[in-house]
Amino acid sequence: MSGTEGLGGPCPRCGEMNCYIKKGSGTWYTFIACPSCYFAYGENADNMQEQTGGVIGGAEVWQTLIYARDINSLDEIHGWLEEDKQFTVDSPFRFSDDEEHWLNTCVVSEEVLDGLVSAYSELKH
Repeated sequence: MSGTEGLGGPCPRCGEMNCYIKKGSGTWYTFIACPSCYFAYGENADNMQEQTGGVIGGAEVWQTLIYARDINSLDEIHGWLEEDKQFTVDSPFRFSDDEEHWLNTCVVSEEVLDGLVSAYSELKH
């Protein structure tokens, strides 16, 4: 199965168009992760089907992204904000306006995200 990845959006929480989006892959789940508000949400993760029905949020998505993209600092994540958006990807998800409360549960703090990046960096050494 082929996949599409790139920057785009909109983020369902803050509306920014700089989210990292991955969709349509056989080994990854489809997700959206926003470097502006730290929202992250994904679906169809085979390894989470039994526990969550395949829905992944927050830190789980960020951890997968950090490992797969070999991210070693928050600056690399924030760098997405500056990347040229010549090839944009539409969000694979459609959220309604009345879902704001639970969307907030998919947000991690900068401290948690920094901790995930630091833990990954330590694992590599």
